[in-house]
Formats: sequence, C-alpha cells, structure tokens
Amino acid sequence: MTSMEEPPRAIPRWVKALILMVTLVGVGVGTATCLRTSAGRAWTSMQVKTRALDAEAKARPAARPVLRGTPEPGNAWTDYDLALNDLAAHKNEVSRITEFVSRDPKVDRAAVDRFLASKTGAIDNLRRGARRAEGAYPYDWDLGPGRLKPSIQLSNGLARLAVAQARVLHEAGRTREAADLLLDLLQFGGDHRRNMPVQGDAIGASLCGLAIDELKDLLLSGKLKADDLSDLAGPLEILDRDWPDYATSLRNEATVMLVALGTEDFKFLGGDPAMNVLRAWQHGFSMRRMAADAADEIVRYTERAIGHEALPWIERLKAQEELKRDVERAANLFVKLVQPGVGRFGSYERSPRAKLRLLRFAIHYMMTGGMADLDDPFGSKLRHQEVDGKLRIWSLGRDGVDQDGVGDWKRDVPPADIILEIPK
Repeated sequence: MTSMEEPPRAIPRWVKALILMVTLVGVGVGTATCLRTSAGRAWTSMQVKTRALDAEAKARPAARPVLRGTPEPGNAWTDYDLALNDLAAHKNEVSRITEFVSRDPKVDRAAVDRFLASKTGAIDNLRRGARRAEGAYPYDWDLGPGRLKPSIQLSNGLARLAVAQARVLHEAGRTREAADLLLDLLQFGGDHRRNMPVQGDAIGASLCGLAIDELKDLLLSGKLKADDLSDLAGPLEILDRDWPDYATSLRNEATVMLVALGTEDFKFLGGDPAMNVLRAWQHGFSMRRMAADAADEIVRYTERAIGHEALPWIERLKAQEELKRDVERAANLFVKLVQPGVGRFGSYERSPRAKLRLLRFAIHYMMTGGMADLDDPFGSKLRHQEVDGKLRIWSLGRDGVDQDGVGDWKRDVPPADIILEIPK
C-alpha cells in the first residue's frame, strides 16, 4: 500500500510579513545609501565648480588705466576706504548734502558749506584713489554675500559729497577744477563696478550716472574753455573704452550664490527648516542635493545671460524675458530665490554709458564742429539733428526704439529717447 504525500505546509502570515518588512527595509536602506552617495557626489561637484569660479575671480587683473598723469602704486580701495570711513558717523550731514545735490531750495546752505569744509580729507582720499594703478575691490570671495563690502549708503554719500564739492567749485568760477573732480568720481564709480557682483556693479553705475549728470551741467554752462574741452575728451574716451564688463559681474554673482549654497546652513532661505527639507522632495529630501542641483542651474542660466550680452539690444530684451520666464518656472527652491542671470537691475549700466557717449559727442562737436561716429549702447549709432538752433543728440534708450529725438536727459523711461541739446 502506497502512502500518500503530505501537502506542503502553508507559510505563516507572520513569516510573510517579516520577509516583506525585511525586503522593504533593505530596499529603503539601499535607496537611502544610493541617494546619500549621489548627493555626496553632487555636493563635491558643486564645491569643485565654486572653487573654479572663486579662482577665476581672484585671478582677474586689478590694474586699470588712470585718467590723467602717471599711475601711482597701490590699490585705490586703500584710499577709498579711508574716505568712506570718514563719512561713517555723519549720516545727518550726508542727508543734507543729498538735498543740496538734488537742488532742494530749502536746504541749509551754510550747513552744507561747513560740512564740505570739514571733509576735505575725504575728497582728497577719493582723488588719491583715482590715481592708483589698481582699482578692483579686494574681495574675500570665500565670504557669503551678506558680508561683502563696500557699504551702499557710504558709497552713495561719498559720491554726493564729491558732486556737492564740484558744484561749489563751479559756483566759485573754478569750473575746470570741478570737472577734474567729477572725472575722479567717475573713476570711483568705475572701480565700484570692477570685478564686482551685480549689486556692487549696479551701485557703481549709479555713481557714474551722478557724475555724468553734473558734468553735463558744467558742459552746458559755457564756462569750459577750448583747452578744458580737449583735456576732458581724452579721459572720457578712456572711461568709455575701459567700461567694466557686465558679463564679469554676472559671473561673480554666480560665484557669490554658489559660496552661499556651500555654507550648508541654508539660513538665507528663512522660514521653518523642516518645511524647507520637505520642499526638497524631488531631490530625495536632501538639502545638499537640492543645493548642488541648483548650482548647476545657476551656472547654466548665468552663462545663458552672458551669451545674451552679444545680441542686439532688442533681441537681448526678448531673450532675457524668455530666460526670466524659465527661471520663474524652475522647480528648485534655490533657483527661484536667487533668480540667476535674470538681470534684476535691467539696463542700469547701459544708460550711464549712453550718456557718457552723448557727452563725448557733444565735446567733439564743440571742439571741431563735426559729428562723432559713436555707437549707441541701445542700438546702432547715436542720432543727431538740428532743432530750433540747437544740435539735439540722442540715444534710443531702454526700449531700443527711436522716438526721433523725443525724450529727456534725466528720465530714461520708455517710450522716450535719452537726449542732449547743445547750442550750435
């Protein structure tokens, strides 16, 4: 008699549950290990990129031409810092100087004159710095963005002090000295832009704008002689030729962003740290991985914006709008926060350069009676025509559209050209 085989014994449920649990734990541990390893590699790659950008910023030459005479050894910021520190404790007086520069009729002129007389040392240090052989700010690029100098308030204060002093010199009949001081202020504005991130570049461009506006008033006063005009033409050409490159500022901005991402505390995000981690879900809930991925996007968007600088102005505007939309659609929280390459300051450096070239055109005409052939930073060439016995010169302005010389010098607000009129 053949015995029947026993049926296979069923695996208990608890064993199945245990196997499933062990499998899930194993998969989870494996996935976590892979994510951690991947995040570590990405983090290391970001550090390599940061060091490369940092080294590039530090290696850029600090030398730049002086506007008159022979360069003196040293870095301009040694002297500029002395001038800025001299203003640090005088916020109220600087505010009064600002009112004077803005031509506020209610300003206390006697107080302005007393303050200017007390700050000749600051002006001397500004002018000494302008004669130095080197002008780039000696940044410590390893610091985060919040610790980079110089002070916006003090830089603006020093510029307005120089404009006020130049105006007082002009009122006293010392117009040539006033023009020389404004040239030194233009050098300070240029040095404020030299090898700077975007914010420092934007401040420097605004300081250049202050000097150019005041220089325009001196030019139209008729108090500058033929020799004075000739001596102005050369320095203005140097300033124009050596105009700091906006692409460098964009690249420096990326450097600052990557340094900030590499601090690893991510405090600049603000808010609840736990919520920020949840926002990194697409990056395996790893803040490091999200930062490293953002670094790649920041560099990519920055290089894309730099490429736009070579486009004709109107095409650049369109390309930048497209870049801005792409950044706004970015999923990475860090990318949304820093807006890489978007150009938040718009045409800030082109407007003062357009005015600088209008001054160069005007000086050339006043010296020779001929028309200068100068490019318009906003497209094609500077335009000109005779209007009511005056020569009107204009740039197309920020919209890049020719309004046939209808516009204003001060308000660069589209639709309007930037215009300068001089007697024929």
